Amino acid sequence: MTTRRPEALPVLEAFLKTEMGEGCTILSRAAAHAFCGEIVNQQVQAVLRSSVDLRVESREAIPKIAAWLAARLGVVFLRRTTVLSAVPPRIETSRGVVNAGAVVVCPGDDMVSLYPDRQRLGRIDRIRDWRGSGDRSFWRECKLMAIRDRFDLVILDWAGTTVDFGCHAPVIALREAFALRGVAISDAQARRDMGKPKADHVRALLRDPAVGKAWSAACGHAAGDGDVQELMTQLAPLMRDQAARAARLIDGARSAVEALHAEGIKVGSSTGYTREMMAPVLHEAAAQGYVPDHLVCSGETPAGRPTPLMIYKACAELGVWPLSRVVKVDDTEVGVAEGRAAGCFTVGITASGNGVGMSQQALAALPAADRAARIAAAEKSLLAAGADVTIDTIAGLLSALG
Repeated sequence: MTTRRPEALPVLEAFLKTEMGEGCTILSRAAAHAFCGEIVNQQVQAVLRSSVDLRVESREAIPKIAAWLAARLGVVFLRRTTVLSAVPPRIETSRGVVNAGAVVVCPGDDMVSLYPDRQRLGRIDRIRDWRGSGDRSFWRECKLMAIRDRFDLVILDWAGTTVDFGCHAPVIALREAFALRGVAISDAQARRDMGKPKADHVRALLRDPAVGKAWSAACGHAAGDGDVQELMTQLAPLMRDQAARAARLIDGARSAVEALHAEGIKVGSSTGYTREMMAPVLHEAAAQGYVPDHLVCSGETPAGRPTPLMIYKACAELGVWPLSRVVKVDDTEVGVAEGRAAGCFTVGITASGNGVGMSQQALAALPAADRAARIAAAEKSLLAAGADVTIDTIAGLLSALG
């Protein structure tokens, strides 16, 4: 442990006089530099060295422990899996149902996601010190770094992140709008630029060589700006209708937002939908208990994703800064790129998002290997786009941030 201020040195000296300080020594800057020069600079006043502590890197230790448990005890690990509910013997996960005779829940400091009706532990958790003897027991308070100490605002995407598991509404609406002009587009084509403002999304589709060729054959000319405007006019009611039908909250969304609010964190939202398209979605979400503190829609900034302007607008209007204290959560590559461009901590959504593109029921019905492969592919794409971390669904958000 290093100290950078002179007033910290008496704290270390007092610590040495306690039971926990046994075996520790205080090194001057010169002595510390000879012992561990890589962590010592001119700002360091002194270093507390322990002769009994062993540094364990969790990134190295956890995989080794897991491998040992699997080899020696036959433990099966379900990786990249979010637990949605745990009511023994039934455990509902993002990859299907698991039945177990006994269940041990280790939620860290997030009890809200699985048990929203239970009182949360406070920021100061009591941990029993079992080094006492007989009837004696000692308590010490450990101040855990709460999420609110790191973040002030979480900005959530909509389709595929908080509503519409699988992000189906925009795909259906886009295919319907193009079909009205005699042009067939595939699900894969419709999903490729998902997350962009809808006008930009339409332009990207029209630039696709196969779609452009089909458009020229059906309409007798190459698509131009007028065609984009006409498509947007036709798309608006279709998108509005499909978005309203798919506005069911994804499991865990409401409890995640409630947990964030309980921590004093603001919850913003942004979308590639226009405000007209979003109107029924907002109504349906509110009926289910989700009302974000802020919303930025497509067309309300000079440019949309992947530029950071929608995030800048939210932060300016909510009075939040710096951007390092903002979290962006999204299931699309351009949404993740938006968060990175703004300098936010960025969370990618895999299982419920556009990358997998399946309903919760259809995904759960897949063979385990196929399901895992699809989620892994979505994760790889989001990480390549710059996600700091990925989760299956929004139900895992609090754990990812904690």
